[in-house]
This record gives sequence, C-alpha cells and structure tokens, in this order.
Amino acid sequence: MRGKIKIEWVNHASYIFQYKNSRIIADPWLFGSSFNDGWDLLVETQFKVESFKDITHIWFSHEHPDHFAPQVLGKIDEEIRKKITVLFQETTDKRVVNFCKKLSFKVEELSHRTKFVIEDDFSITCGKMFGIDSWLLYETNGFKLLNINDCVISNKKLCESVKKTTGEVDVLMSQFSYANWKGNPDDKEIRERSAKEKLNRIKIQTEIFNPKYTIPFASFVYFSHDDNKYMNDSINTISTAHEYINNNTDSESIVMYPGDTWDFESKFNSEKSIKLYDKAYSQISNLNYRSLSTTVSDKELLQASQKYLSSLNTNNSSLAMSMYRYIPFFGAKNITIKLFDTKKYYQFGWSKGLIPISNSGSEPDIEMSSESLLYVLSYPWGFGTLMVNGRFRSKDLVHAKSSRIFMLGLMNSIDKRLTFGFIIKEGFSKIFGKGLSTDDDWSLHKQWPRFLKE
Repeated sequence: MRGKIKIEWVNHASYIFQYKNSRIIADPWLFGSSFNDGWDLLVETQFKVESFKDITHIWFSHEHPDHFAPQVLGKIDEEIRKKITVLFQETTDKRVVNFCKKLSFKVEELSHRTKFVIEDDFSITCGKMFGIDSWLLYETNGFKLLNINDCVISNKKLCESVKKTTGEVDVLMSQFSYANWKGNPDDKEIRERSAKEKLNRIKIQTEIFNPKYTIPFASFVYFSHDDNKYMNDSINTISTAHEYINNNTDSESIVMYPGDTWDFESKFNSEKSIKLYDKAYSQISNLNYRSLSTTVSDKELLQASQKYLSSLNTNNSSLAMSMYRYIPFFGAKNITIKLFDTKKYYQFGWSKGLIPISNSGSEPDIEMSSESLLYVLSYPWGFGTLMVNGRFRSKDLVHAKSSRIFMLGLMNSIDKRLTFGFIIKEGFSKIFGKGLSTDDDWSLHKQWPRFLKE
C-alpha cells in the first residue's frame, strides 16, 4: 500500500509529496535571493518552473520568502496556475491567499489542527505556531509524515502539544541549522552554541514523535552578503546533522539532494547526496556574495521614516501607543543608529522619527547599511527581516532597545493592532510582562507573535 507514496526533493524546505493523483509541493523557493539579499540557496534547484504543470497543490508553511516566494509563483504560466490549489493556514489578514487568488490559483484555507481530505484515503492537517509558522501532517493508510520546517518546537512540552494532534509519526522533517542573526563577527561561540542547540532540538523531537526516519532540511542556504557572510563560520553542515541523528537518536537520517526521489520503503543512499552537498560546503567561501549596491540619501531615509510613523499611527490606537511608550519593557524612546557605508549617525524614535545627529563618541545601539535601514523603514516587517538576514551589528545581543522601537511594526505586519481594548483584554502581564527572551533560540520574526497568540 505504501508503494503508492513518493517524495521528490526540490530544494531547501521544498519537496513534492505524491500519492495517487495528488502531487503537493511544499514551500517552492526555487531561485533568487531571500530576506533582502541576505540568503541564497546552497545548491542549484533541478525542478523547473515548467514542471508545475504536474503539480496539483502548493502548501506554504508561512509567509517568509524562503518558503513563500512570489518571484517563483509569478513565473508559472497562468493556465497552469488555474489548475493548482494553494493550501495555507487560516489568517485574519488573508494576505497570502488574496495574493494567490489574484494570480488565478485556487485556494483552500486550512483550519487549525483540522483534518483536510485531499483524496479518499489521503489527508493533511495543518497546525499554527506562534501566529505565523505552521507545521503539516500527511496521513494515508496509517502512514504519517510530519513537516515541522522551522517552527520553533524546541522543547518536550511543545512537542507533546503537537503530538496530541499528530500522534507518533513514521517520518519527521525538521530544520538542522540556525537561520537568523547570531552575534557579531567575534561572537563565534554564540553561533556554535546555536548550531548545537538545533541538533539537540531534533533529538528532543525524535524522542517525542518517535519517527523511523528523520529528514533534516530547511537549512540548505548560506548567508550571502558581505554584511553577513561571517555567520557561515558555524552553520551545521548536512553531514554533521546526518551523523548526529544517526549517533544520538533512534531515528535513521535521510539526506536528499535536488532531484532525488524516495518511496519511504526502499533503502535510500544518503551518502551520495551528502557528497554533493559537502562539495558545496567546501566551496562556500567562493560562492556568490552580494555587496552594497547603492548608498541611500538622507532625503530617502527621512521620507521612509515619516511614512513608517504615519503607518504606525494609522494602524494603532493613539491612546494605546501613549501607554505602550511608558511600559518598562517597551519604554525605549530613542535608539542610535550608525550606518556602515556613510558613517553617519541617526537617532530614531516615535515622536520625531529619524533625525541625523553628530557622532558623540558613544557606541550606537545598532549598525547597518543605509540600504538596510531603508528596508527596515519601508516595511512593517523590515526589522524582522533584518533579524533573519543578520546584515547588522549590535553589542546588545538581544537587541533590547531596537526591538522596543520596532516591535509595534512587526505586530502590525501579522495583522495585530495595538488598541486600549486589546491591552485590557490580554492583560499587561500577559502581553508585556515577560520581556525579551535571552534564550539563544530567540528570533524576533518568530517569537514576537507568542505574545499575541490568536
């Protein structure tokens, strides 16, 4: 019965799960950079845009551009798009599903932890995590595959919570290396610790979900800009992850290279795939790295700053914002920013926005390029992108002051609005009392929504 099942590897977090007449591709990022020129794929994708003609469904785990890649979707022929059904978690903003509908895709929204039937004996179940991420369970004839992707399911309690819906599984898919800023160039110990934590997380997951096979994935990238390439010094290679899983868990590691297929029953040759990846890792210093392409003027930055503040004032209650400023955790009034390229200093705060200042000799709260600062001020999620691509420097290793300034924009980016009623409903201690985690797993784009669970 299981012989009808097949997985075909695409790249990074993308693969095709095939059963009978259904071919579901997950998170198809096939080409191009991601996170504002911060990431690139480690190896080339074999799956071509034209091959979407054989796809029946696309599932997106979440909106981050290494999973939901608009540049790929737009390249698919419209007549092909009309025949494909997009599967995505239910959200209040409908941003992803509306985008896909405009491209003529059919769309099905998946209710939280509710089984969705693909064919008579084939179903999927999608579970939301922290307001933005989601995992997916595939089930057919007693076979179960759980794709955790980069959901932060990092301890036994969270695993057990998911297991209440999934039960034990036959195959587990999980991220194997860090995927966001981990310190300044001299902070290698932080990156080494984080890399080890990612492997230990897989061990915890295998203990709870008890998979026969584990497929490490969602980390086949490299930090690809001159601003962040130092962070490649401690990433887990796939051979490291493979060896760790085989030596420290009861699960067998399966490593797949773009174009590989597997039926979940026959013996799979991971060593062949690992050799191909090892070649890419050995040449990582010689891969393509982007450099600063343009210097942004003061005028552009100041205009973006005013638009950013205007957006905050439009999308949130002025009364709630005035309260927000005086709550201890969120009470940073201003931060000092230094630009790599122009060497200029700025002060940024809610009352006056971005203001050029002279170099007082004091250490800035955060340093970045003018290009990165423009991105941060141009999009509500801009600071979250910066946290992922790591194109900055900060001595404040949990970005405390900077995060207080930009958290509200990130809240708005996941369709959350700060209102007086919201504060009263949720309670000050629940929303604001915890402060920033000092856990090495802390990643603003992932963890902030935990304060705002739907």
